[in-house]
Amino acid sequence: MLVSDPPANVLVAGDTTVDLHPSTALAPGSELQWFPGGTGANVARGLALLDRPPALATRVGSDPFGRAIDRRLSALGIDLADHVHDDRPSPVTIPDPDADRSGDSWTAWVRDTSYGVVLPDPAAALAGVDVVHCSGTVLPSTVDGVAVSEAIDAAQARGVTVSVDLNGRHNQWSSSAAYADALATPLTAADLVFAGDHDLTVAGREPTFDGLRGLYPEPPSALAILTRGEDGASAARFVDGEIVASASHPGFDVSVVDASGAGDALAAAIVGLIGNGIEELDRLLAVGTAAGAATVASPGAFRPADRDHMAGLLADAGVAWPDVWERDR
Repeated sequence: MLVSDPPANVLVAGDTTVDLHPSTALAPGSELQWFPGGTGANVARGLALLDRPPALATRVGSDPFGRAIDRRLSALGIDLADHVHDDRPSPVTIPDPDADRSGDSWTAWVRDTSYGVVLPDPAAALAGVDVVHCSGTVLPSTVDGVAVSEAIDAAQARGVTVSVDLNGRHNQWSSSAAYADALATPLTAADLVFAGDHDLTVAGREPTFDGLRGLYPEPPSALAILTRGEDGASAARFVDGEIVASASHPGFDVSVVDASGAGDALAAAIVGLIGNGIEELDRLLAVGTAAGAATVASPGAFRPADRDHMAGLLADAGVAWPDVWERDR
C-alpha cells in the first residue's frame, strides 16, 4: 500500500495561474473566459471536487484575480494555510494555437509575477500529511526547485508518500540533459510518478516505461502512470527496476473542446483513489482517464459539471463510481 492508513491527508505543492480561454478564434475584440489554473491548483481543485479537499502550497497574486482564486479555492474546502500571498500580480497563460511543439501549446506571462510555490516551514506544512504531490513545472532552479527539494526531503524524513508529476516544458530547460538531471532527485524519492509522452520527449527519452526507467539513477521501486493523450494511459509497478504488474486503458471517446488540465485531472483522481486505499491498476486507469476525458470536453480544468460527465463515462463503460466518493453533490 502506498498509503498505510487511508483516507489520506494530501498536500499539493505547485503553481497557481490565471488561464485565459478565447470563446472563439482569438482576435481583437473577441471574448475571453478565465479560469483558475496552474498544475498545483488544478490538482487541488480536482481532489476537492472528488471529495478529498487537500492542503495547497502555492503563491497567489495580490490582484483581483488572486483574490478571486482564493475565494474559489476556499469555497471548495481546500486548506490555504500554506498559501503565500505575493505582492506581485498573478501569472497569466493563454492557449497558443500556433505552437510548433506538441505539449508546448501555451503562452505564459510569468516573469515578475507570483508564479511558483514556497514552503517557509516544510516540516510544519507536512504535519499530519500522508501524501505530498509535487508538480514539475516549479522544478527549475530559476523557479522553485529548492522549495520542491526541501518539501521532498521533509516528506521522506517523515515517511510521507511522495507523488511527482514530471510536467516537462521545453521552454523551462536549456537542454534535455538539464531537465533529466533535475528529475533524478524527485524521481528517486517518488512512490508515485506521473509522466506524459511530452514530458519524456523533453527529457530526451522515448515515451515508454523503458524511457522513464532510464531517467532514474538507480533501479526504481514505484508506481508509474504514463499518459498518452487521446490514447489513454498505462500503469507499471516497478520493484527494484523490474515491472511486476502493468495495465493499460484506451481512454474515452469525447469531443475535445480544450485539452488543458487533462493530466492534472487524471492525477487528482488517481491520487484521490490511492489516498483511499485503492491501488488496483485497472481501476485507477479507468477512473483517471475518465476524469481526463471529461475535462477536455469542456473549457478550463476539472469543474463540477465534469464530475457528472466523468460519472456518465464510467457508467457507460460499466465501471462503478468509486464508493469512497460521495456520488451526489
